Amino acid sequence: LLSSVSLSIIAWRHREYQYARSLIVLLFGVAWWSLTYVIGLGTTLPALKHVAYSLTYPAVGLVSIAWFVFAVQYTGRLRVPTKREFAALGVVPCLTAVAGLTNQYHGLLWSSVEMVSQGGLEIMQTAPGVLFWIHTLQSYALIGLGITLLVLIASLSDEAYRSEVVALILAVT
Repeated sequence: LLSSVSLSIIAWRHREYQYARSLIVLLFGVAWWSLTYVIGLGTTLPALKHVAYSLTYPAVGLVSIAWFVFAVQYTGRLRVPTKREFAALGVVPCLTAVAGLTNQYHGLLWSSVEMVSQGGLEIMQTAPGVLFWIHTLQSYALIGLGITLLVLIASLSDEAYRSEVVALILAVT
């Protein structure tokens, strides 16, 4: 959480680079994801745990979208998505958050939810529903596309640039 915030501040100072904004959004998403996960693990209140985990899904979606946009900008291989395309990419993560908050009525995100005690922690144990898999597919597809763009650019680059690209690929995997 702290490293994401610290890196966001550093990226903000270098926001003149075309990919700095997407990196800032990516790091914000990682901080949001970390915060909701820590709250979910740290609380013993089932309702707060449920809300925290439900609000993790838009963060995961934001991270995958921001990673893809960062890779597009960094490599210069594709055009950056339009505002309409950004909105379309955000539909699944937003629907997933709403589905998480209302899951007891439909079971789309989790087909079952139960609280279990494990190692002194109260864990929310879930079985994935159909929307979980749709969200997961979109997230992994965007991350995979971003990695693919970086692999392509690494294979075409000189040694100095290649090591930077490999470091980015290692950071995301």
